[in-house]
Formats: sequence, C-alpha cells, structure tokens
Amino acid sequence: MRKYSKISPQFWTDPDVRKLSNDGKLFLLYLLTSPHQNMVGWHFLNKYYMSGDMGYPIDTVSELLQYLINKGFIHYDWDNEMLLIHKFLKYNSVTGPKQAEGAIKVIDNLPDHTMIQLFRDCVEKYNKDDDKHLLKGIDRVYGTVCDRDGGEPEPEPEPEQEPETDTETDDPANSFEELAEVPDDVQQLAMKTYSHVPEALAQWYEWYSPQWIPEAIKITAKRCKSTPNYTKGILENWREKGGMDINKDADNYIPPGFFKHTDGRILPNDHFKEKKG
Repeated sequence: MRKYSKISPQFWTDPDVRKLSNDGKLFLLYLLTSPHQNMVGWHFLNKYYMSGDMGYPIDTVSELLQYLINKGFIHYDWDNEMLLIHKFLKYNSVTGPKQAEGAIKVIDNLPDHTMIQLFRDCVEKYNKDDDKHLLKGIDRVYGTVCDRDGGEPEPEPEPEQEPETDTETDDPANSFEELAEVPDDVQQLAMKTYSHVPEALAQWYEWYSPQWIPEAIKITAKRCKSTPNYTKGILENWREKGGMDINKDADNYIPPGFFKHTDGRILPNDHFKEKKG
C-alpha cells in the first residue's frame, strides 16, 4: 500500500469534476486515494474491495463505476477487474528516469496489459514530464505490443460527433431499443472493449456479415484500441476485400517476430532482452 498520493486543490475546480454528482465526486476521490492504488493509477481493484472500503453495496459500486466510465474519468475492465484512472498522472506525475524505471516495473507486474495503449494515451496527455521519460520507457518496452497483427493496420475512420445523452442513471445499452436484436455475448464483448455498447452496433448487423462483427471487435481489443470507429474501419476493409482473412485475422494469430507469453500477451521476440539492456 502506498503511504501517500497527491491531490491538487484544482481537483475541485476542474470543470469536468464540477459536473459530477456528489456521489460521483466522492467515489472518484476514493479511487484517486485508494489504499489499493499504485504510482501510475492503473491497477487491479475488484468491486468487493471497493464495497468494503466505501461501505457501499456491490450494486452501488457497479453503478458508480459505470457512471464514471460514461463521464470519461476511468476505464474499467469488468472481466479482469483492472482500473485505469485517466487523470491520475495529472495529480501524481512520474518524472525523471528513476521514477520512470520504477513505473515500468509496476506496469510489468500488472496481471493484465490489455489497456496498455489507453494508459499510454493518458501518460501522453496528463503526465507532467518535459523529458517524457515514462512515455519513452513505455514505447521502448511495450511499443510494438499494440501492433500485434503485423503488416499494415486497418484504416481507422475519423471520429464522428455523437450527440450527448444523459447517462447518469441508465446503462447506455438500455437507451437503444434496436440493440435488442444484437446477441448478448456480442454486447458484452463491446462493453468490455469500448466501456459502452455503441448504437452503431445494431447498424453493423445490417451492413456487414454477422460473423465478422465479433471478430472485428476482438481484433480491436487485441490491438489495444477502444473506439467503435476503429472496428468499423476493420469491417469496411473486409467488405472491400470481399471477406475477412481467417489465416491473418483469427483470434489466435501471432505475427512473425512475436511470441505468446504465458500471461497471454503477444510480445516481440527481443522483449526481455531489451528490458535487461
């Protein structure tokens, strides 16, 4: 357990924080100062720990997690119980080569690395380090992990503006009746990958082969992406090619020059050699 962490008084004047409900502010503050956190704000944290610490029922913890996900403050992997606090490094920056080396060790010891690209984005956006030691360390050790498919990446369309919706109390999936026709397992896969169930999911079942959709979402996750537009780019590419390439795009594909680690990660062959050097 960490002995301390920094919280700037600017937390309370942050425009996005001010828009949160009182329960949301308190729960976010708990996550930022939790006894289970580490120096990078990306760590394992199951709902039972949160329930015990806060004295909340499990259902309330789940609702507050989803609320903060919808508001863009966190990403939570429900299956692996991994929490990423987007602005953690804004209040607890990792600076200098020694701190960066320590942070890389913390990251390497995490039980799951699915969110490495999301974490890198947070480092680039919020970590206050002019020399970018942590960012360079991530790129050195993990830089090729998120490009797991080999060859040219699938095209990613420009982000589309989506109308704002009130998601404080309702799960996003409940807002779209047309999603009722989408298989439950695909909706769960989408929730894990994007942290919500996009409305476009129902449209994809009208535009593309139903067999392609879960495979495209899986590839999106394996490439450490988290936007529906990236998945749509994969689907469009397959439609232009006349179908998906099973030999290349299958879930168990390992590109040349990589190997599958015992923890499930696809790593470059020289991954451990680089780390020791």
